Amino acid sequence: MIVAYRFGRRSVWPEGLGHQIGSSLVEMQKNVDQLQKHIHALKQTEDKLSSLSPTSGGMGGAMDTLLNKGK
Repeated sequence: MIVAYRFGRRSVWPEGLGHQIGSSLVEMQKNVDQLQKHIHALKQTEDKLSSLSPTSGGMGGAMDTLLNKGK
């Protein structure tokens, strides 16, 4: 049992709860890191696709819509 004092109050946590919270935070950070890698890869792909587009205004049609959706 873990006894913690927060804001002048005494809290009792079950055994292992701190470990569960720590493990969850580590897993969450791994997910954030993976998400950031995927976002970076998508931005690189978007830049490459944009550089391939004709000077007349883009690739046209659905591809322009897809690339400009988040802007």
